[in-house]
Amino acid sequence: MVEIKPGDLIRIDYVLRRCSDNSIIDTTMEEVAKKAGIYSPQFPYAPKLVVFGMGRMVAGLEAQLPLLEIGVKKEVKITSENAFGEKKKDLMRVLVLGDFLRQNVQPRVGMGVSLDNKAGIIKSINSGRVVVDFNRPFAGEDLLYSITLLEVVSDQKKKLEAILSAAKVEATVIQTDGGFDVEFKKENPTEQEIAVANAAIRAISPNAQVKLKEEEMGQAAKPMQAAGAPQAQGNAEKAPPDGKEGGFPQAEGKPAQEEKKNSLQAATQQEENPQKLHSRLASKKAIARSPDAAAEKKN
Repeated sequence: MVEIKPGDLIRIDYVLRRCSDNSIIDTTMEEVAKKAGIYSPQFPYAPKLVVFGMGRMVAGLEAQLPLLEIGVKKEVKITSENAFGEKKKDLMRVLVLGDFLRQNVQPRVGMGVSLDNKAGIIKSINSGRVVVDFNRPFAGEDLLYSITLLEVVSDQKKKLEAILSAAKVEATVIQTDGGFDVEFKKENPTEQEIAVANAAIRAISPNAQVKLKEEEMGQAAKPMQAAGAPQAQGNAEKAPPDGKEGGFPQAEGKPAQEEKKNSLQAATQQEENPQKLHSRLASKKAIARSPDAAAEKKN
């Protein structure tokens, strides 16, 4: 077994099955997804990067991670109460078909929808009524993970590099006295890329105080805005985000892809062993430095 400490980044491959019928419902591996008939071209198939000990994984699975050995596949059965919980009847909602049609949305069984940021899956359509399940995905299901621990990253510089790489942000990480320089490889990074660098720095220290200069932020390229109405794509059962009820249901777009984004963002927002780092994000650099370390150097 390898030592895994809270705050370490781990990289895993897995295949997730329902215990009830042994069907594959999620995986990090493209070929497995294709053979199982759940492949989605929008889904970024790759080993998953997770911050250990932050409660961002299924509780029953996270408890098993310290028992794994690098490179050795292990099967772990997780009961529903230690996975996504039991199904709640009050999260089964009946919506009006006409409300969908007035928004030019043609609902169908299995489509992902969101009601004021609370996502669900259409279970049935009958007599002008649409039944939507707003329970968490796979609630009430016992699950079986086939999981392989690929890597444990404890070094802070390597953590930062791994987070940026997983988010497909091309940047060079330079360790300095008291912190790091994160230098983008292109002239005008998008606001999203700057935000990812910010989140990566926060993964190293959640107490980092981020300061942006207006002229520097103004040079950053604006992110592309999606045009037109969102469309339902991929497997809508993958990790709908939590939210508040109310508002009008909208079709969910790329739910599987959004789960990966949300997983990474959530993983980079919390970290134990905080250091007081001050960071500055410029159009070309995201700089995090520790004032305490700088003071020690002067003394």
